[in-house]
Amino acid sequence: MRMTTRYVSMWVLAVVLGLASAEARRETHPLFDLSSSREELVDLAGYGEEKLSTVLITGSVLCLDQAASIQPQPISGARVGLTCSSGGDKTRKSVWEETETDDYGDFTIDLPSHLHGTQNLHKVCQVKVVRVPSQTHCKASSARMQHKGIKLSSARNGVRTYTAGKIKLQQHMKPGSRQPTGSAKTWFANLPIYKWRG
Repeated sequence: MRMTTRYVSMWVLAVVLGLASAEARRETHPLFDLSSSREELVDLAGYGEEKLSTVLITGSVLCLDQAASIQPQPISGARVGLTCSSGGDKTRKSVWEETETDDYGDFTIDLPSHLHGTQNLHKVCQVKVVRVPSQTHCKASSARMQHKGIKLSSARNGVRTYTAGKIKLQQHMKPGSRQPTGSAKTWFANLPIYKWRG
């Protein structure tokens, strides 16, 4: 009888110690706590639907009139593309994202999350003006550089912002003409010339 009681006591002690050990693991490792909510597990693991970081690419597209002394004018509705390459020569992968400029000629591209950890992002990503509205005097191919690099402008509260700066396009000129295509002529341009005889 004493032996049976002794074994029962040892078994109860083992169960108590096991429960205490499990509780200790829950306190030090919340992932062991099955009662934790899904949101808590997602936050702890560092992934899920909620974005833990944001990377933005910004810039502006302007139309430059070299014949006039006016300031460069913003181009609204211009299509801007971002290309990022990663990997070596044999495993190189490219990502292409597009957006349009707003009324002020500004654009913002939200970089895909799988590229947030890319090292030297300013070296592997470039911006290019793909298309401009037909009514503008400038054209996309007149950009001084076909692709423009980006540089880090700010990093705070989990948001990194890179900028491509101001992308200035030249006005499209007709061959042999000093007048930009589509620009208005002055009212006196076609008047006949008379010579004064005194």
